[in-house]
Amino acid sequence: MKNTYCTLFNKAYLVKGLALHSSMRRNISDFHLYILAMDECTETALNRLKLDNVTVISTADVIDEQLNEVLGNRLGPAFFWTCTPLVIEYVLTNLGEEWCTYVDADCFFFGDPGKVFDVIEDRGYLVGIVEHRFRRDESYYDHIDSDGRFNVAFNVFRNEENSLAILREWKEQCLLQCTNKPTEGYFGDQLYLNEWPERYQRVYIIEDEGIDVAPWNVNNYKVTRDGASYRISNGTINELIKMYHFHTLNHISKHIVSLNLWNTKKRSEIRDLLSLYRDYIDECTKLEAEVEEYINNAADDKGETISKKIQNWISKYRNRKENGLIQMIRNVMWV
Repeated sequence: MKNTYCTLFNKAYLVKGLALHSSMRRNISDFHLYILAMDECTETALNRLKLDNVTVISTADVIDEQLNEVLGNRLGPAFFWTCTPLVIEYVLTNLGEEWCTYVDADCFFFGDPGKVFDVIEDRGYLVGIVEHRFRRDESYYDHIDSDGRFNVAFNVFRNEENSLAILREWKEQCLLQCTNKPTEGYFGDQLYLNEWPERYQRVYIIEDEGIDVAPWNVNNYKVTRDGASYRISNGTINELIKMYHFHTLNHISKHIVSLNLWNTKKRSEIRDLLSLYRDYIDECTKLEAEVEEYINNAADDKGETISKKIQNWISKYRNRKENGLIQMIRNVMWV
């Protein structure tokens, strides 16, 4: 299976998108990454950078006049969520790729996910999806209800009639409704995936827990450094981390970063996990210099004060029952 990927991001995620690409160059051989540039600034930056193994796609290529009418009133996350199945379909049908794996822009590869693709091909699957793997505690089913069983972060599709039928139905669902209203059964593009394993044939729930390790599931494991790589283990599994999802990692100021880990343990217990975060932050800091002119000229949060950022940061913890004051303080990293 050719390592064909797609992602999408705007100027706010430009550095993270570059870090994703850098991690792929380091860990995945013979890959190609299609990037849907979600604004003019991002498209200009990517075209000037001329990244290896990258094709930049303009929103004008993917969103026709009819789709533009539907998407015209969608702002922020709703617009991005709706575009996820659109870009996957575009890569498969317009660009003729046999396979396409969508990856979130805030993901980072620490290893090669190739064995997952081998399983998909060997067993005849057409679609691959990954579970959130929320911690099995009293809040588990609340998270399943609100966020969905599956995370749209690493999604594999084959250019084949049955796979495309699933993709196109997902696209139509997202075009109809793609808002964050868990009480009404909607959470962006994610809750639609809940029914796929039972409704459709040849859908593979990815078994490798080293794919999409994330703030909401990393406390299922002990994280240890293994040379330049990292490993997760518990009483059941011992796997290399192939892809970590740095969801909502956020710079509060130039030297203060909120990690947004859930149920944070004492620092002495997560030393290697913090090292993993440090590696990612260092990579982003290095890449930021390459696109500084675009970030400074068109930053999404331009003019936002540190005080406002701190208020937004605190509000996240007030609204999440897993994270109290102690967890909030433990989530800060100085860089």
